[in-house]
Amino acid sequence: QTGGAVTLESVPGSGTRVEIVLPLYTDSAADLPSSLVVAERPASLRTGPAVVLVVEDEASVLRLVRRVLEAESMIVLSAQDAEEALLLTSQHGGVIDLLLTDVVMPGLNGLELAQRVSAERPDIRVLFMSGYADHAVVQRDIIDAGRPFLQKPFAPDRLLGRVKDVLG
Repeated sequence: QTGGAVTLESVPGSGTRVEIVLPLYTDSAADLPSSLVVAERPASLRTGPAVVLVVEDEASVLRLVRRVLEAESMIVLSAQDAEEALLLTSQHGGVIDLLLTDVVMPGLNGLELAQRVSAERPDIRVLFMSGYADHAVVQRDIIDAGRPFLQKPFAPDRLLGRVKDVLG
């Protein structure tokens, strides 16, 4: 509810790492020490891990993407379709830095999803991914418009490189 996040990393025999990220609060008025306001910060000065919403209907690909990004200390919100992604987007009180979405999904496709999420969150960056040659028309709409795109299948280092490129 405050826009914070918690990540847990546990390795048997090595221990557990807990990271808690909370928004910065400052005293908004000297005469009212109990009043707190969120200090606005430009995205370029943001600290803490990137928050990535991954939308992928193939469970094994979703697990792989999640593992790769979390290994880089990113916070991953995941959904198996556009409807679940829209629900997560509306319920998540904090910033979502990147929408990483499959292009071809049941219901809304990735391009339609990106348009709806961007309407709610204009600062979100989007990276599309697909492995379907038979849906080339949708992919062409993405690629021809110069939108970031990742062709499946991809190696973990390629995924991570594209995500970092898009995040800046």
